[in-house]
Amino acid sequence: MATLEKIRSKSVMLFTIIIVALLAFILGDFFTSGRSFFGVGDKVATANGATVKYNDYQAKQQEFDEMLKEQNSNINPDDRSEQVIQTLLMQGLLDEEYDRMGITVTDNELSSVMLGNGQQSVYVLYQLAQNAGINPQGLMQAGITDAKTFYDAMNNPAKYQLDAELSAAFKSAWIKTENDITEGLKANAYMSLAYGLFTANKVDARAVYNDRSVTSTFNYVTKQYTAVSDADAEKAITDADYEKVYNERKSAFKLDEEKRLISYIVVDLAPSTKDQADAINEVNALYNELLTSEGIDAINKHSNFEKTTAKYTADKLGQDPILRMLTTDSVPMAAGTVRNLGNQNGKLYLAKVLDKTTGVDDVTFSVMPLPEKKEQADSLLSLLNTATFDSITRLNQGNVGLQTSLVTPNPQMPLPEKMYKALEQQAVNNVFVFTDTIKGANEKGQETSKAISYAMLITKRSEPVTVYDIATINYEIVPSQATITELTQNFHNFIATNGTAESFGKNAEKAGYTVYKAIIGASSPIGDLAPGSMSTVKWAMDADKGDVSKVYNCTKVARQNGSNEYMLAVAIDEVFDNNYMPVTSQYVRDTLKPLVIRDKKASILAAQAKNAKTLNAAATNLGVKVADQPGTSTFGDDFVTGIGFGEGTIQGAIAAAKPGTLVGPVQGNTGIYYFVVSSNKNAGRPYNFLESANTFMGSVAAPIYLIDRQGRPAGLSLLTLVGNNKIKNNILEFTAEDK
Repeated sequence: MATLEKIRSKSVMLFTIIIVALLAFILGDFFTSGRSFFGVGDKVATANGATVKYNDYQAKQQEFDEMLKEQNSNINPDDRSEQVIQTLLMQGLLDEEYDRMGITVTDNELSSVMLGNGQQSVYVLYQLAQNAGINPQGLMQAGITDAKTFYDAMNNPAKYQLDAELSAAFKSAWIKTENDITEGLKANAYMSLAYGLFTANKVDARAVYNDRSVTSTFNYVTKQYTAVSDADAEKAITDADYEKVYNERKSAFKLDEEKRLISYIVVDLAPSTKDQADAINEVNALYNELLTSEGIDAINKHSNFEKTTAKYTADKLGQDPILRMLTTDSVPMAAGTVRNLGNQNGKLYLAKVLDKTTGVDDVTFSVMPLPEKKEQADSLLSLLNTATFDSITRLNQGNVGLQTSLVTPNPQMPLPEKMYKALEQQAVNNVFVFTDTIKGANEKGQETSKAISYAMLITKRSEPVTVYDIATINYEIVPSQATITELTQNFHNFIATNGTAESFGKNAEKAGYTVYKAIIGASSPIGDLAPGSMSTVKWAMDADKGDVSKVYNCTKVARQNGSNEYMLAVAIDEVFDNNYMPVTSQYVRDTLKPLVIRDKKASILAAQAKNAKTLNAAATNLGVKVADQPGTSTFGDDFVTGIGFGEGTIQGAIAAAKPGTLVGPVQGNTGIYYFVVSSNKNAGRPYNFLESANTFMGSVAAPIYLIDRQGRPAGLSLLTLVGNNKIKNNILEFTAEDK
């Protein structure tokens, strides 16, 4: 009570202390995160009402990482981040479209797909297995042969001897598969409605027919742009020439967010020549020891070596990217043979044949799970023989014509160890029963075991082949500490003495560095030469023109070969913070320069033609001859005979030309043209509305009627759904500062 009285007597002071503490906490959180109250909060990106929340972003990123791991592929983490954001924005915008259009999926519709029969059931089971991270073959072996039995196993894990981890994976997979299929059904409905908007009318059909029915024949002269040197064209170029071409292509320079043009240098922390020589000496020393010793115990005297052992047939050796050269060498492959395989992708390889034996390689077999009840199993077995096995197996959700190697089993289709023995020892074309024990857990978490029996039939087994037991040893060539120190000191010294963008670019080559260019922004990382560098992008987006960054230490997590560690520094060449890159930008001018030069060459050549009134006069003035063979053009095609592909300007001019009239100069892709249309010939094919309408639908509407692997309409782009709004990418707010 005394304590309570003291608290009551000092309540005003305590209240003040609490308020001050809360204020300090709030301000501290605000100044450290910058997002809590006045920043972007948990919004990684927004677009036209759709929002990507940080938790969703992280979850999708993890999903992407797992998918890439399964595919054994790497991707620049900065690109992956942008893909995740675009995927989530696309899904959010599509969900809004579905809601606006009243597109829903009922429970009955979803159930009919999830629990359907036939090929559909196989597809759903494959999706469930993939989402659970389980090989479909493993499910089959556990008696889970379709989505219905998967559902039963999910709800009755003890019945199928599933442990707690697998049971949870089944439930997660079911929910994810339901969501994936729901999105696919919505997308199909959406695209069906969108496709209906492109029904060809009489005007569309007639236009398609007209474009393809008339072929124009024309005589022409041309003079190529190469007749004028780039230097002569450049002398005549003015700012007005750049502005003209810029305005014609201004949309190409539209900005969806603030950008920076940067110059950047990447310095790999790569091994020096001495490092490589030292590595070769180390490998040669081990090579000599392996030659004179049993097995590969000699490796224990050395550090930095990695080893693996595996069995191979001659065919499998030929398919191995590292060991295949063993099959092309004249050296006998006897036990004890040691080979130096040289440098492959930054690693030095040795191989030693530990043993040479014979064994069965390929086996083709069929397998069918038997009922648990002995009476039912015996009844089914009595019907089985070599003639009936396949048909009965298919009826009972078994597998026919499976193939495996007993020497190098397929890791994507693992079988119980005892089954490999049975496939090696049992007679061919003889039905036999194989029994395996599966361990699991009951509802109380207690370990249990269950015997599962299969009827099996081996239909083919290859003759024994030579089997090699081979140890593969590798030594990765890495930079020494002395090399790292030298590279680091030199680069830091260069940045310290070249603190402006101008000197950065001017002096890099003399210092032995290569300068690269990139346009970057929150949605535009530096690129594959500098993966994992978003902290550098974050600095750049707050920097001004002419600034040079510090040296950033990065990791090339997306690189397959060479050094993973590298140093990076960037210089800000230009700042783009308006809706369009300006025509005064050096980057814009460099981009437009080839087009401006081409246009200037066209005007110089046109002046040489001196307003010719006839085709022969144009040829004479240009110093060329009329083409020996006339050209032909059909407006609906993309090829002009005698000229080439992609000449839309010329095709349009030919289609609009009056026969017998000189037209020109017309600017083509490679030169200027003058021509006279001699005839317009109708194909003589009668107009057919249905035929032309189908052509229209195939060329205009069909490309949008596609669904991608995520169940989204592939024909729709993110920008289409965003419309005139902008994408606001806040990922840099969630990017840690590099210390």
